Amino acid sequence: MKAQSGCWTCKSEPRSSSLPPPISLIQTERKIGCDKTIPNCNNCSRTRRKCLGYGLRLTWPGCRNRNGRGRDALTYEPPSSHATLERRNGTQFISFEEMDILASKQHAFGLDLWTKYLVGRPQFTLSLHSPIVGQDAILLDYYESVISTMVSTTSARNGFSHEILPMALSCRDASTSALSNAMLAISAYHHLGPESAAQYKSDAVSRLSESFSGQDSLTYSHLSDVQLAACLMLAMYSVFDKNDGSWHIHLHGSSGLIQMSAACQHRNPSTFLLTWLLYYEVLGNFAHPSHISSYDVGAVCIQGSKLEGNYIIGHLGCSVEILEIIHEINGLRSRTSRCADNRSSQPSIESRIWLDGRLQALIQRLHPDENLCTTPAERCRTLITAELYRLATILYLQRVCPMEGDHARRVGYLDQAFDAYAKLQRVSSPWPLFVVACESRKDEQRLIILEILDEMDRARSIGNISDMRKAIEMYWKQCDLRVDMDQTRQLEWWRFVDCGITVPWFV
Repeated sequence: MKAQSGCWTCKSEPRSSSLPPPISLIQTERKIGCDKTIPNCNNCSRTRRKCLGYGLRLTWPGCRNRNGRGRDALTYEPPSSHATLERRNGTQFISFEEMDILASKQHAFGLDLWTKYLVGRPQFTLSLHSPIVGQDAILLDYYESVISTMVSTTSARNGFSHEILPMALSCRDASTSALSNAMLAISAYHHLGPESAAQYKSDAVSRLSESFSGQDSLTYSHLSDVQLAACLMLAMYSVFDKNDGSWHIHLHGSSGLIQMSAACQHRNPSTFLLTWLLYYEVLGNFAHPSHISSYDVGAVCIQGSKLEGNYIIGHLGCSVEILEIIHEINGLRSRTSRCADNRSSQPSIESRIWLDGRLQALIQRLHPDENLCTTPAERCRTLITAELYRLATILYLQRVCPMEGDHARRVGYLDQAFDAYAKLQRVSSPWPLFVVACESRKDEQRLIILEILDEMDRARSIGNISDMRKAIEMYWKQCDLRVDMDQTRQLEWWRFVDCGITVPWFV
């Protein structure tokens, strides 16, 4: 049997090439006599050449023969099997996405680069241990879908769902049981009422006590974080249940764990836990400066949270730097109240100028992850809330360390604050609202504050909102009753919450 045309070896002298695989079909010009025997040409066998077979072949365009004319056929031998052909010539794509472009512009490497890719991946699922069923499962879902979103202004890095949930479901020892029961207690209180929450709260306290007295802490290295989280979650329960009255106990226990960890030179707790405790510690000291201990837990938490920079932290509502400045003002206020002589005024003025400069220059930013998983409206709400914290901190600083010209500046800051509140459909942070409310002198402003408080109470149903409202109304009444008294004696509004009642007013 003969082929219709000569073999490729006879048509064109074979030559080696390192060029890539050819891509176009050609018909060569040079021909040598071929006997067209199938499967191999006898001329090639006789001259000990490799017969390249018959049929169409491919060549790389632009290749010329040794005489500079025409084209030489490049010898590309097809794979020996069909499977190899499919494997080598299958369709593969590497697509560029927006994250790739952003990463290249930001010169991201290593963990920063991986973080951009992992943000959209599924988070930890429920535990592989004994299943959670019945009412517990309903309350756990309520915690994830309602409570965790209520107490954070951001979504991408919401530690209450992304960190606390996996921690609580990691195993079934005393510490994790205490944490999960505290979470269920909050959900039960908010969803079903105080009666349904009582047993969960009792179990959480009992299991936490068991974790401290038992051998769990010697068995697992991660239990210190779980115990700290359980203490903080019990403190959060006191925020929801205004009749609980044990907020300061759990806050003191959390601070003690941080102090012991530092003394033993253990690794620091996670950044989320440090910022969570910082939030409680700073706002707790704002309401009760007499409770400030010699061991500065706030400073330890600030030091451990430095990497967050000026990013807005969801469970704070602002950046760590804002809380750091509030912490400094709390200390300034405490020192000023203890010093009656004028010798301390100069350092206070210097501190005021330094802190005011930081506040004026501070720009709070959203973490890049927020741009990937939140809507523009959600991002706008987060930025406005953070700005309200900044404005409230400036107003607080002016009152603690007054200077000439503060009144005119205060009016401008109040106008900015009310403009910001007008843009918010839902207000979530109590502390800025309290400061702005206490600085409000006009009836129109006070009416706006009362409407916001009504909406917060309807939307959040958290116990400390009603207590904060009582403090605001009490201050307003005293201001109005003392309007004809000596104006040089400023009625310090923070004294209306520093009354010996250990209420978590502003968290």
